[in-house]
Amino acid sequence: MTTPRQAAARAENGRRHSTGPRTEEGKKASRMNAKTHGGYVTVEPVIAHGPLAEDPEAYAEFQEAVVSQYDAQGPVETQLCHQIASVLWRLRRPAAYEAIYLAQRPGSSPDFSLQQSDWLTDWNSAAIRALENPEGDHPVGDLEAAAIAAGHAAGIEMEDNWPQPRPTSSEGWYELIDRVLQPVSLTMDDVVRRCEAKIDAAAASRRAAWSALLPQEVKRIIDGDLLMKTAKVEAHLGRELSRHMALLRTLQGNRAEEEPE
Repeated sequence: MTTPRQAAARAENGRRHSTGPRTEEGKKASRMNAKTHGGYVTVEPVIAHGPLAEDPEAYAEFQEAVVSQYDAQGPVETQLCHQIASVLWRLRRPAAYEAIYLAQRPGSSPDFSLQQSDWLTDWNSAAIRALENPEGDHPVGDLEAAAIAAGHAAGIEMEDNWPQPRPTSSEGWYELIDRVLQPVSLTMDDVVRRCEAKIDAAAASRRAAWSALLPQEVKRIIDGDLLMKTAKVEAHLGRELSRHMALLRTLQGNRAEEEPE
Protein backbone atom coordinates (compact mmCIF):
# COMPACT_ATOMS: atom_id res chain seq x y z
CA MET A 1 0.00 0.00 0.00
CA THR A 2 1.36 3.44 -0.95
CA THR A 3 1.99 5.67 2.07
CA PRO A 4 1.22 9.42 2.02
CA ARG A 5 4.96 10.14 2.08
CA GLN A 6 5.56 7.94 -0.99
CA ALA A 7 2.67 9.55 -2.86
CA ALA A 8 4.04 13.03 -2.09
CA ALA A 9 7.53 11.99 -3.25
CA ARG A 10 6.17 10.65 -6.53
CA ALA A 11 4.21 13.84 -7.16
CA GLU A 12 7.33 15.92 -6.51
CA ASN A 13 9.40 13.77 -8.88
CA GLY A 14 6.71 14.22 -11.53
CA ARG A 15 6.96 17.97 -11.21
CA ARG A 16 10.77 17.95 -11.37
CA HIS A 17 11.24 15.50 -14.21
CA SER A 18 9.46 15.09 -17.53
CA THR A 19 7.04 12.19 -17.65
CA GLY A 20 6.52 12.48 -21.37
CA PRO A 21 4.06 14.37 -23.55
CA ARG A 22 0.48 14.70 -22.36
CA THR A 23 -1.30 16.08 -25.46
CA GLU A 24 -2.07 14.07 -28.59
CA GLU A 25 0.11 16.43 -30.66
CA GLY A 26 3.03 15.93 -28.29
CA LYS A 27 2.65 12.16 -28.28
CA LYS A 28 2.55 12.08 -32.07
CA ALA A 29 5.74 14.14 -32.32
CA SER A 30 7.60 12.12 -29.69
CA ARG A 31 7.06 8.91 -31.67
CA MET A 32 9.79 10.11 -34.03
CA ASN A 33 12.37 10.94 -31.34
CA ALA A 34 14.46 7.86 -32.12
CA LYS A 35 14.24 8.32 -35.88
CA THR A 36 17.79 9.57 -36.38
CA HIS A 37 18.79 7.86 -39.61
CA GLY A 38 15.66 5.90 -40.65
CA GLY A 39 17.46 2.56 -40.47
CA TYR A 40 15.63 0.90 -37.60
CA VAL A 41 12.18 2.32 -38.40
CA THR A 42 9.55 -0.42 -38.50
CA VAL A 43 6.23 1.45 -38.23
CA GLU A 44 6.55 3.53 -41.42
CA PRO A 45 9.59 3.00 -43.66
CA VAL A 46 9.07 6.14 -45.76
CA ILE A 47 10.78 9.38 -44.71
CA ALA A 48 8.21 12.14 -45.12
CA HIS A 49 10.31 15.30 -44.69
CA GLY A 50 13.83 16.66 -45.06
CA PRO A 51 16.56 16.25 -47.70
CA LEU A 52 15.95 12.50 -47.86
CA ALA A 53 12.16 12.74 -48.23
CA GLU A 54 10.75 9.75 -50.09
CA ASP A 55 7.67 9.16 -52.21
CA PRO A 56 5.09 6.94 -50.44
CA GLU A 57 3.59 5.93 -53.77
CA ALA A 58 7.00 4.84 -55.06
CA TYR A 59 7.47 2.74 -51.94
CA ALA A 60 4.03 1.15 -52.32
CA GLU A 61 4.84 0.26 -55.94
CA PHE A 62 8.21 -1.15 -54.88
CA GLN A 63 6.54 -3.25 -52.16
CA GLU A 64 4.02 -4.64 -54.65
CA ALA A 65 6.85 -5.46 -57.06
CA VAL A 66 8.69 -7.47 -54.39
CA VAL A 67 5.50 -9.39 -53.50
CA SER A 68 4.96 -10.11 -57.20
CA GLN A 69 8.57 -11.14 -57.85
CA TYR A 70 8.53 -13.75 -55.07
CA ASP A 71 4.97 -14.88 -55.88
CA ALA A 72 3.91 -14.58 -52.25
CA GLN A 73 1.01 -16.85 -51.30
CA GLY A 74 -0.95 -16.22 -48.11
CA PRO A 75 -0.52 -13.65 -45.34
CA VAL A 76 2.75 -15.02 -43.92
CA GLU A 77 4.67 -14.99 -47.21
CA THR A 78 3.17 -11.60 -48.07
CA GLN A 79 4.29 -10.16 -44.73
CA LEU A 80 7.80 -11.53 -45.24
CA CYS A 81 7.89 -9.88 -48.68
CA HIS A 82 6.78 -6.62 -47.09
CA GLN A 83 9.65 -6.91 -44.60
CA ILE A 84 12.11 -7.68 -47.41
CA ALA A 85 10.87 -4.63 -49.33
CA SER A 86 11.26 -2.48 -46.22
CA VAL A 87 14.85 -3.64 -45.68
CA LEU A 88 15.82 -3.16 -49.33
CA TRP A 89 14.26 0.31 -49.29
CA ARG A 90 16.16 1.33 -46.15
CA LEU A 91 19.43 -0.07 -47.52
CA ARG A 92 19.40 2.79 -50.05
CA ARG A 93 19.79 5.42 -47.35
CA PRO A 94 23.45 5.16 -46.24
CA ALA A 95 24.63 5.90 -49.79
CA ALA A 96 22.12 8.75 -50.03
CA TYR A 97 23.47 10.30 -46.82
CA GLU A 98 27.02 10.17 -48.12
CA ALA A 99 25.97 11.68 -51.46
CA ILE A 100 24.36 14.59 -49.62
CA TYR A 101 27.49 15.12 -47.53
CA LEU A 102 29.69 15.18 -50.64
CA ALA A 103 27.34 17.68 -52.27
CA GLN A 104 28.05 20.07 -49.40
CA ARG A 105 31.45 20.67 -50.95
CA PRO A 106 31.38 20.89 -54.76
CA GLY A 107 34.36 19.30 -56.45
CA SER A 108 35.35 17.12 -53.48
CA SER A 109 35.71 13.39 -53.87
CA PRO A 110 36.49 10.53 -51.47
CA ASP A 111 40.15 9.74 -50.96
CA PHE A 112 41.64 6.26 -50.81
CA SER A 113 40.98 5.73 -47.09
CA LEU A 114 37.28 6.41 -47.63
CA GLN A 115 37.07 4.02 -50.57
CA GLN A 116 38.97 1.39 -48.60
CA SER A 117 36.64 1.69 -45.59
CA ASP A 118 33.61 1.30 -47.88
CA TRP A 119 35.12 -1.82 -49.40
CA LEU A 120 35.93 -3.30 -45.99
CA THR A 121 32.38 -2.68 -44.80
CA ASP A 122 30.87 -4.36 -47.88
CA TRP A 123 33.29 -7.27 -47.74
CA ASN A 124 32.82 -8.02 -44.03
CA SER A 125 29.04 -7.63 -44.39
CA ALA A 126 29.12 -10.27 -47.15
CA ALA A 127 31.12 -12.61 -44.91
CA ILE A 128 28.66 -12.10 -42.04
CA ARG A 129 25.68 -12.91 -44.27
CA ALA A 130 27.18 -16.29 -45.17
CA LEU A 131 28.50 -17.11 -41.68
CA GLU A 132 25.26 -16.29 -39.87
CA ASN A 133 23.07 -18.39 -42.16
CA PRO A 134 24.81 -21.60 -43.29
CA GLU A 135 21.49 -22.99 -44.56
CA GLY A 136 20.88 -20.05 -46.88
CA ASP A 137 21.47 -19.75 -50.60
CA HIS A 138 24.45 -17.40 -50.89
CA PRO A 139 26.35 -16.08 -53.92
CA VAL A 140 29.88 -17.35 -54.39
CA GLY A 141 31.26 -13.92 -53.46
CA ASP A 142 29.71 -14.10 -49.98
CA LEU A 143 31.02 -17.64 -49.46
CA GLU A 144 34.52 -16.62 -50.56
CA ALA A 145 34.42 -13.66 -48.18
CA ALA A 146 33.36 -15.98 -45.33
CA ALA A 147 36.20 -18.40 -46.09
CA ILE A 148 38.77 -15.59 -46.28
CA ALA A 149 37.47 -14.13 -42.99
CA ALA A 150 37.77 -17.55 -41.36
CA GLY A 151 41.31 -17.81 -42.68
CA HIS A 152 42.23 -14.40 -41.27
CA ALA A 153 40.83 -15.46 -37.88
CA ALA A 154 42.97 -18.60 -38.02
CA GLY A 155 46.08 -16.74 -39.19
CA ILE A 156 45.92 -18.09 -42.76
CA GLU A 157 46.01 -15.98 -45.91
CA MET A 158 43.36 -17.88 -47.84
CA GLU A 159 43.98 -15.89 -51.00
CA ASP A 160 47.35 -17.69 -51.28
CA ASN A 161 46.16 -21.07 -49.98
CA TRP A 162 42.97 -21.91 -51.86
CA PRO A 163 42.39 -25.68 -52.06
CA GLN A 164 42.46 -27.13 -55.54
CA PRO A 165 39.96 -27.65 -56.93
CA ARG A 166 38.04 -24.85 -55.27
CA PRO A 167 34.63 -25.65 -53.73
CA THR A 168 31.76 -25.76 -56.21
CA SER A 169 28.85 -25.93 -53.74
CA SER A 170 27.73 -24.26 -50.52
CA GLU A 171 28.42 -27.48 -48.63
CA GLY A 172 31.96 -27.50 -49.95
CA TRP A 173 32.57 -23.91 -48.83
CA TYR A 174 31.28 -24.58 -45.32
CA GLU A 175 33.37 -27.75 -45.07
CA LEU A 176 36.40 -25.64 -45.99
CA ILE A 177 35.52 -23.06 -43.32
CA ASP A 178 35.19 -25.82 -40.70
CA ARG A 179 38.59 -27.27 -41.67
CA VAL A 180 40.20 -23.86 -41.32
CA LEU A 181 38.63 -23.06 -37.93
CA GLN A 182 38.87 -26.46 -36.23
CA PRO A 183 42.65 -26.44 -35.52
CA VAL A 184 42.39 -23.07 -33.72
CA SER A 185 39.17 -23.92 -31.83
CA LEU A 186 37.17 -21.08 -33.35
CA THR A 187 33.54 -21.07 -34.46
CA MET A 188 31.73 -19.17 -37.19
CA ASP A 189 30.20 -16.98 -34.46
CA ASP A 190 33.75 -16.01 -33.43
CA VAL A 191 34.49 -14.99 -37.02
CA VAL A 192 31.24 -12.98 -37.19
CA ARG A 193 32.30 -10.98 -34.12
CA ARG A 194 35.67 -10.27 -35.71
CA CYS A 195 33.95 -9.09 -38.90
CA GLU A 196 31.65 -6.83 -36.91
CA ALA A 197 34.68 -5.33 -35.14
CA LYS A 198 36.26 -4.64 -38.54
CA ILE A 199 33.06 -2.95 -39.72
CA ASP A 200 33.19 -0.71 -36.65
CA ALA A 201 36.84 0.11 -37.40
CA ALA A 202 35.99 0.85 -41.04
CA ALA A 203 33.19 3.15 -39.88
CA ALA A 204 35.65 5.07 -37.71
CA SER A 205 38.03 5.36 -40.67
CA ARG A 206 35.18 6.54 -42.87
CA ARG A 207 34.20 9.16 -40.32
CA ALA A 208 37.78 10.48 -40.19
CA ALA A 209 37.94 10.64 -43.99
CA TRP A 210 34.66 12.52 -44.24
CA SER A 211 35.78 14.89 -41.52
CA ALA A 212 38.78 15.82 -43.65
CA LEU A 213 36.65 16.33 -46.75
CA LEU A 214 33.62 18.23 -45.54
CA PRO A 215 32.95 21.73 -44.22
CA GLN A 216 32.49 22.57 -40.56
CA GLU A 217 28.69 22.34 -40.43
CA VAL A 218 28.80 18.77 -41.75
CA LYS A 219 31.69 17.83 -39.46
CA ARG A 220 29.36 18.61 -36.59
CA ILE A 221 26.98 15.92 -37.84
CA ILE A 222 29.81 13.46 -38.30
CA ASP A 223 31.11 14.14 -34.80
CA GLY A 224 27.65 13.05 -33.62
CA ASP A 225 28.44 9.56 -34.99
CA LEU A 226 25.72 9.69 -37.66
CA LEU A 227 27.88 8.08 -40.31
CA MET A 228 29.11 5.44 -37.89
CA LYS A 229 25.51 4.70 -36.96
CA THR A 230 24.49 4.40 -40.61
CA ALA A 231 27.36 1.96 -41.27
CA LYS A 232 26.18 -0.21 -38.38
CA VAL A 233 22.60 0.06 -39.61
CA GLU A 234 23.72 -1.06 -43.07
CA ALA A 235 25.32 -4.19 -41.61
CA HIS A 236 22.25 -4.81 -39.42
CA LEU A 237 19.91 -4.50 -42.40
CA GLY A 238 22.06 -6.89 -44.43
CA ARG A 239 21.72 -9.53 -41.72
CA GLU A 240 17.99 -8.86 -41.37
CA LEU A 241 17.52 -9.24 -45.14
CA SER A 242 19.39 -12.54 -45.11
CA ARG A 243 17.15 -13.90 -42.34
CA HIS A 244 13.92 -12.83 -44.08
CA MET A 245 15.07 -14.31 -47.40
CA ALA A 246 16.04 -17.61 -45.78
CA LEU A 247 12.67 -17.91 -44.03
CA LEU A 248 10.76 -17.07 -47.21
CA ARG A 249 12.68 -19.72 -49.18
CA THR A 250 11.97 -22.28 -46.46
CA LEU A 251 8.23 -21.52 -46.47
CA GLN A 252 8.02 -21.61 -50.24
CA GLY A 253 10.05 -24.81 -50.38
CA ASN A 254 7.70 -26.46 -47.90
CA ARG A 255 4.70 -25.23 -49.88
CA ALA A 256 6.13 -26.67 -53.10
CA GLU A 257 6.59 -30.07 -51.44
CA GLU A 258 2.99 -30.05 -50.15
CA GLU A 259 1.40 -29.12 -53.48
CA PRO A 260 0.11 -32.07 -55.50
CA GLU A 261 2.03 -32.87 -58.63
